[in-house]
Amino acid sequence: MCGRVAEKLEKTSIEDAVLNVCENCASYGRRIFEGKKEWKEKPLEVVSLNPSFASIIKLKREALGLSREELARKINEKLSYLERIENGKTRPEQGTTKKLEKTLKIRLLGYEEK
Repeated sequence: MCGRVAEKLEKTSIEDAVLNVCENCASYGRRIFEGKKEWKEKPLEVVSLNPSFASIIKLKREALGLSREELARKINEKLSYLERIENGKTRPEQGTTKKLEKTLKIRLLGYEEK
C-alpha cells in the first residue's frame, strides 16, 4: 500500500481485499496467518431491552445525584448520545447498556414481556 520495498510481507485483509503488505501497512487491516483459522466475530447475543429504559436511566441518575455530564464521563460516552437515550430518541447499543447497568446498578437487558 505504501509502496516501500519490504523484506517481510504479511498477508492482510484490508477492506475485503487480501494484500501482501509491510508490517506498518498491515496495521490497517486484519492479518491472515497461514495454517490457522481466520478470526471470526462472535455472533451478537440477542437480548431484549426494557421498553421503559429512558425513564429508568433518568430516574436512577437523578436519584444518585449525578448530572448527565458526570454520567456520560463515567460511562465514557458523548453527552449528546446520553441525552438522546434519556429522551427515548435512541436505543442504547448493547455495550452502552451494560455500562449503564453497571454504573447505575440497574437492570435493562433481559426484559421479558408478560
